Amino acid sequence: MALAELAGRPYCPACGADASPLVIREARCPSCRGRSLPYRGLVRVGVHAGPLRRAIVRFKYHRQEKLDRTLAKLLLAAFIIMGIFFWIGWIVWALIILLLGLKHPRVVDDRERLSPGRRLIGAVVVLIFGLSFIPAPIKGYSLLELLHQWGL
Repeated sequence: MALAELAGRPYCPACGADASPLVIREARCPSCRGRSLPYRGLVRVGVHAGPLRRAIVRFKYHRQEKLDRTLAKLLLAAFIIMGIFFWIGWIVWALIILLLGLKHPRVVDDRERLSPGRRLIGAVVVLIFGLSFIPAPIKGYSLLELLHQWGL
């Protein structure tokens, strides 16, 4: 099964945008072909549309705590997929999540809104994470590559 099939629709392996395989040349779609990207590639584990988008919006904006387990399971699945195709260490992180549990403890006061300064700090931290994220920190150690090396 191809990675594009796991993500639901064909997409550009460089920027993640929906793209037909017919328009992708040199691993780039027309929208990112002329741009310099701060990473080598990506794997999209779901399309932010339809049921996944509705679930995320309900969880984030309508305080539906029942969705936290579903989203945690999606993250767990994403780690396992990344461990198979990129770096086996993601499977270790998936095991740590399973050991610690999928549920986050309740916050002290969930009705208190974050101040603008704390929201800005959160946005900066997410930006730093996004810019520094590397799906394969050690090349050559995906589960598929290790199985191939061992002759399995």
